[in-house]
Amino acid sequence: MIEKGRVLGGIYLTGGIAHLIRFITGFTTDMSNK
Repeated sequence: MIEKGRVLGGIYLTGGIAHLIRFITGFTTDMSNK
């Protein structure tokens, strides 16, 4: 049970980081286009 939670937490964390990177790159490209 705890191991499963740890795996899900790791996936959630990785997804959050990926989303953050995507947001930052999208934001910087928007700024360069203007």
